[in-house]
Parts: sequence; C-alpha cells; structure tokens
Amino acid sequence: MKRTYICVSLLALAGWARAEPARALPDYPEYLQTAASAPCLPHCNVCHRDDNAGSGTVDRPFALSMERIGGLGGGGSSDVARALDVLRAQKTDSDGDGVADNDELSRGEDPNFAGDGDLCGPQVGCSTSAPFGPWSGAPALLALLAIPLLRRFRAR
Repeated sequence: MKRTYICVSLLALAGWARAEPARALPDYPEYLQTAASAPCLPHCNVCHRDDNAGSGTVDRPFALSMERIGGLGGGGSSDVARALDVLRAQKTDSDGDGVADNDELSRGEDPNFAGDGDLCGPQVGCSTSAPFGPWSGAPALLALLAIPLLRRFRAR
C-alpha cells in the first residue's frame, strides 16, 4: 500500500509540475495585419524577441511603442486597432528611420529595423507556450523515476 502511495504521489507531482502555457494571444498577427493594412501576416517577432512569443518576451521597439504610446494592454482586435490609430496620429517611428511605423507596416516592412526590414519573411507560426520553461522537463523526469519503482513493486 505504501509503495502504491509513493507511485501515485510521484505521478500527481508530475501532473502538478507540467509546464503552463503562456498567456499569448495567437490572433494578434491577424489583428495587426488587418489594422495596419499589411500585405502579409506579420511574424511574432515584430513584437516578441522570438517566435516562441509568450509573456515576458515582448521587448521589440514597435511593441513597446504599442504599449507605452498606444496603450495596448492585452485586449483583442479593437485594442490593436486603437493602439495603431494612436501611433498613426502621433507619427510614431519606433526604429528612428524617419518612416512612421504604420507606413512601414502597410508596405510590408518591419517597424523595428531602420530601412526596409522584411515583415513578410518566412512564416513559422507563433507558439502560445514556452517550450523550455523551468519546469518543462519535470513530468518526464518524474515519470522516468516512477517506472523503476513500479517495476520493483510488481516484482515483489
């Protein structure tokens, strides 16, 4: 009975420790494309440091402008459109190249890079979970630990 309790406890711990998905909004690229009249679907790293997206990865100049100047705070399509309207009215140029962010987006250029950074580069999709979070390997590790214990208990 005690051995079964240990195995069940390990499996319960594995379930508790599984990686939680990030609170990213996977529809943001579509919202941004529509609101900016962009010729393509913007990749996630227009706002995030990489295509894994997720909370804590918004660090691009354009995204910071959307938050600080446009007031974007995590809402839906109307929030993205409103934030872009504010940036358009203020002629915000996040990369400092003399071309407003909205103009760059509508031309298929990335507003984070001076010049004509390609907004329409390869599309790999956005992830809404952090694949290598601090607890992401815990379920596998606990399962590996539980297998020998189960075998040992069954052998007796």
